[in-house]
Amino acid sequence: MMGHGPGEARPTMSARSSRFSGFGSSRRRGKAAGAVIACAVMFLAGCGGSGGSAADASAGAATPIVRGDVLGVGAVTGVEARLDQDNKMNVIAFWNNAKVPLTQKLIGYRVQVASGSDGPWADAGWDCKYDSTGSSQTNSCRMNNQVSGTYSFRVAAITKLVGKSGVKSEGAWSAGSVAVTVLNFVGTPATPTVAIGNTKITVTVAAGTATDGIVGGAPASYTVTASPAVSGGTCTVDGASGFCDVTGLKNGTAYTFTATAKNAASLVSSPASSPSAAITPGVAPGPPRIGVVAVKGETSVQVAYSAPQNGGIPITSYTASSNPGGITGTVSQAVAGVITVTGLAAGTAYTFTVTATNAAGISLGSASSAPVTTDYSIGSTGPGGGVVFYSSSNGFTSTGSACGTRCHNLEAATASPVLLNWCNYYPKAIYTSTAIGSGFENTRLMAAGCDAGAGNSARATTTTVAGVTFSDWFLPSKDELTAYAQNVAAGGGFVAGNYWSSSQGGPDNAYFRGYPNGNSGSDWKLSGFWVRPVRAF
Repeated sequence: MMGHGPGEARPTMSARSSRFSGFGSSRRRGKAAGAVIACAVMFLAGCGGSGGSAADASAGAATPIVRGDVLGVGAVTGVEARLDQDNKMNVIAFWNNAKVPLTQKLIGYRVQVASGSDGPWADAGWDCKYDSTGSSQTNSCRMNNQVSGTYSFRVAAITKLVGKSGVKSEGAWSAGSVAVTVLNFVGTPATPTVAIGNTKITVTVAAGTATDGIVGGAPASYTVTASPAVSGGTCTVDGASGFCDVTGLKNGTAYTFTATAKNAASLVSSPASSPSAAITPGVAPGPPRIGVVAVKGETSVQVAYSAPQNGGIPITSYTASSNPGGITGTVSQAVAGVITVTGLAAGTAYTFTVTATNAAGISLGSASSAPVTTDYSIGSTGPGGGVVFYSSSNGFTSTGSACGTRCHNLEAATASPVLLNWCNYYPKAIYTSTAIGSGFENTRLMAAGCDAGAGNSARATTTTVAGVTFSDWFLPSKDELTAYAQNVAAGGGFVAGNYWSSSQGGPDNAYFRGYPNGNSGSDWKLSGFWVRPVRAF
């Protein structure tokens, strides 16, 4: 990279001690800070001047240099660091033209560099531009591939006598520049990390682990840039690490981000980091719409839902949560569907809500579902304090019971059974139904037709659980009694003997079942058998 040419603005004197940083070469890291590049000791118009006259044909490397009456050059007016296309540091010095007598012709300058402020001075290899016509007061030379360090610079003019060949003169040295510290650029930053926002992305930056072969100190600031580019799509971070927000982004559009770094004295940024992961700004989804909750046994349900607006970012999952208990189930998909929630307590009433999740966050919860009650397990305690002996996820109707057409379970009272006749006389009504769900109505008709007996006793049973009184007990039908006897091992509480059902076989007899022998049949209603009330829920 070439230095400043004629007509280019030069830095002010006040900038000398502050505008110094650049990019060093790994090949020079091990050299002392004052190391210089040995090259030509003087620079003629042919070395890259932009307006100086060509050197005499007789002038060459072997031509002697002699000091004459050339006036000195003014102090070096500025030093600057720049980056070339190979990411190498170039230090550029600027100075004013020498005042050359009419008898002499300016043919070049000699530049020296010293470590620190007091030498020793040594010639440096430079790429020089100067104006021998005096129309520009700016001259510059560039020292390539310089390492970090503190330097001073001085300049002397080289002339030759007009009309003479082979004799050159060197003027007095300029005053040395103020000692300046040149820092190479810092290493490539680490790959940025990103976080989603609404029309913005928060980008976190830090120093990288690689040095890129350069010793430039710790980063003092970063610039973050979005891709694809947007108006104002940058942000800055001050310090060795931190984060900033790139705003003005479009929700629903994917972006990546890179970072460059500078050290405290740098005018040149580091190479750009690797791009961040692609990320899409947006907001959390809207709340889903909850659908039907279907009980699927003793400990699970299925919760239906509809998909909401996604907030500009695809929805990744939905979660259903129970109340009480906060038990959850999740499905990973973007569309409407059904969520299975397991691990619920048997025989417990629940409501459910559903949330949606995308990369920006979690939505508000849906409205609560209608309450549902999980099925009871055989042998568990029912709401009336009895032992559950029958459970159906499909449900059944128990006319007259509190559950009506939405019954799912039967429980048996835990009180000791009593020994009674079926009825104290032969009633006229015929109670022939034997199905599950018919026991309550059978018992009601029994009590209406009998002054005393098994039906009257069962209907008179009450229990109180947690302050709630249950009075809808009845004598089980034939099929209900069979289910009870079959599940006695789960807590039926039978004593040995025959038990009445509420299903009669004829005007003078009714069905019974024996335990533990399993006998069943019908017997005279005046016979004395055991009575165990049950209830549906």
